[in-house]
Amino acid sequence: MRLFHFPFALLICCSLSALLSSAEGEQAITAQDLTIGDTINVAIHDHEPTRLRFRAETPGALTVLARFAGTDIRIHLADRFGQTDPESEIDFDYQGDPGAEQGVLIAHQAGEFYVVLSTWWGGGQGTLTTVWTPMPELAQDPVPHGSPEDAIVLSAGERHGEHLTPIGHNRWTWYKVSSPEAGQLVVGTRAAEGDLMIEAYSPGNYTTPLTTADEDRDGVAGNETLVLDISAGASLYFRVLSPWPELERIDYEFRTAHLD
Repeated sequence: MRLFHFPFALLICCSLSALLSSAEGEQAITAQDLTIGDTINVAIHDHEPTRLRFRAETPGALTVLARFAGTDIRIHLADRFGQTDPESEIDFDYQGDPGAEQGVLIAHQAGEFYVVLSTWWGGGQGTLTTVWTPMPELAQDPVPHGSPEDAIVLSAGERHGEHLTPIGHNRWTWYKVSSPEAGQLVVGTRAAEGDLMIEAYSPGNYTTPLTTADEDRDGVAGNETLVLDISAGASLYFRVLSPWPELERIDYEFRTAHLD
């Protein structure tokens, strides 16, 4: 096997066996439309979140009130790619009831969003009531490279220096990495300080990662590596983020390579 130079440590990493198509595809998220202002019946299945789609014409606040019996629920807000805002989680067990949640979800831009309901265990049925309050003063500019459509584009073999500010608005960075040849695509991060992880996604599906890396290679929390099989001319997407949202800044290098 001919190896291309890749200045990581020795790569001892599992590869994803299936060769991946180069077709970009469209993001397909299973969801039902949310009628804001009404109380609706909602079912949540075990290990499968329920997504309710709505469109915000302006930035604003969505007040949600959920009542479920016999299960422990939580609520998030997700953008149109299915990315959940870690600060949006509602899981307070109102009056000690794990199936009772209420709170406010903030949309900082206009656009399509999802209310995501999930359980810690089992499934259940209940009701959800929503109220929308337009609040243009909550507007925030989108974070550069914060979504797949604004991903940093690289070819296998290239590097890119970047930083995250998890405690602020810049919590993750997306990369689109292409390979002109079939083989294995290797990606990784190197950071002297801070804790990082990598998620890999196929084009058009940004809600469920193909695989993740959070192994702290060589005992360094910011050093992660993934190896994936890839077909000629294909691209894969990667999201680099920190599992610790309270960190102020993480400087890192994103590295890529191709192996025959």
